[in-house]
Amino acid sequence: MKNIEILTEIIQEKGFTGEVNLNMDLRVELKMDSLDVISFLFEVEKRTEIHISEDDIDSKNLFILKNLLNYLDSQ
Repeated sequence: MKNIEILTEIIQEKGFTGEVNLNMDLRVELKMDSLDVISFLFEVEKRTEIHISEDDIDSKNLFILKNLLNYLDSQ
């Protein structure tokens, strides 16, 4: 399964019913607080088997779906 498919699946499991697009900010579109974001990224790590560094979350703005996808694809 491709990373975008994994991300889309997790987003839909979180209850998002709109169209998933690469410019979406997970905090805004999914109404996530910081704990929700950590939980979301933990699920991403689990399913992709890619470690996401805590430092990279903010520095690479991984709250934006496009940035997260690029990050995963580059690992």
